[in-house]
Amino acid sequence: MRPGYMTERSKNIRETDGVFGGLRRVVGKYFQYGNSRRTRSMRREVTIDRSLLMSETAAHDVPVNSVADAMSIAVVNRCVQLISGAVSALPLRLLACGADGVFAPVPEGDGNNLQYLLAVQPNDRDSAVEFWTKAIQQMLLLGNAYIIPRYYESAPYALRELRLVGADASVVYDRFSETYTVTDTVQGLSGRYAEGDIVRLSCPSYDGTPVGVGLIVAANTALRTVATADREMLRRFANGCMPTGFITNPRTVEGYGEVQDEELDRLAGALRYSMRHGDYLNVLYGNAEFHGVQMTAQDAQFVQNRQWALRDICRFFGVHPSYVMDETSSNYKSAEMANVAFLSNTLNPLLRKIENELQRKLLSRGECARRRISFDRSQLYACDLDSKARYMSALMGAGVATVNELRRADGRHPVEGGDTPLVSANLRPVGENTGNNDNNDNNKNNGNKE
Repeated sequence: MRPGYMTERSKNIRETDGVFGGLRRVVGKYFQYGNSRRTRSMRREVTIDRSLLMSETAAHDVPVNSVADAMSIAVVNRCVQLISGAVSALPLRLLACGADGVFAPVPEGDGNNLQYLLAVQPNDRDSAVEFWTKAIQQMLLLGNAYIIPRYYESAPYALRELRLVGADASVVYDRFSETYTVTDTVQGLSGRYAEGDIVRLSCPSYDGTPVGVGLIVAANTALRTVATADREMLRRFANGCMPTGFITNPRTVEGYGEVQDEELDRLAGALRYSMRHGDYLNVLYGNAEFHGVQMTAQDAQFVQNRQWALRDICRFFGVHPSYVMDETSSNYKSAEMANVAFLSNTLNPLLRKIENELQRKLLSRGECARRRISFDRSQLYACDLDSKARYMSALMGAGVATVNELRRADGRHPVEGGDTPLVSANLRPVGENTGNNDNNDNNKNNGNKE
């Protein structure tokens, strides 16, 4: 082409450039990334404020804000069922002091109906096992379980029933008047109660008020971690562990190539559809290539991190991981010590808290000297016959209980002579000689003389 010679097409391009040149310079930063719609969209994502990206990432975790959300986590469900089941399985007894100063269970029908309400049926809807199971669940997860004693109108001091405020009810504590405003529309409970008129089972408080903090709040980070990990696990297995990756075309010019962005989208959609429907052998037409995303080191440690989160929740509950079927290296001795630690450090403080709260709210100050409310801790070994036999043998050998007392506790008839306390005679002071030893020594001396 000769210098200065310009075709008709070149003239049109120059004229167009002169008309739109200024506009192109103004918006040139959008053109330099190509005319592709997806490319411009990626550019806008890069320029988003970093705080927005962080908030968007944080919004992807699974919230745990209710009892239902927490109980949907396997380790939480197991820990709550374990503790609440252990408490509700123990008989709650009303004990009265006799003339000899020994506290014994109050007979049926005595004690203004309190024994029946504590051990059999607190109200017309719940049994004692169901009642205390729900109360312990609310206490552990929500931090508080409120029980309202209701009395007969004709006899203000005669207890009629015990009502557990529902988990979805509203209970507002006023720290100035020290009262609780209860609104439970499901059970028809509403009113303002003083501290002495409501039984409160609470977890430790952080602000000095009687209102405790449950594990849904205290362990919310650990709970959300496990819930998010469970959702991620579900997402990975829901598609049959379908491989992930991206499709490219090495001969594509951005926006104008032989395989445009729309074509790649169509190809990716077709490949995704076929793989989800079980077609594991697929064809990529043209020059398209599939690049699979390999598992990173973080993905390889996903299960290990999830295992750590499960044990972290067990620490909040005070439950050994072996109780939640965690596959840990343990032997018989460590399992036995874990059982002792659970009974001494987790279960017994909870039982003592319930006993103390019931006694100070359901008994008057004068009655506390003559009556007690206590769990029967001997029933902890009701199903462990080996431990139960060793426990009964130790009581009888130390003279703490007679044979007939142990038989009555086990539901057996007494035997003749079983009311006499027995003490093991295997121990004696050092240097003490018995009559049998003296006879043996005499026999030896006579034999030597012969």
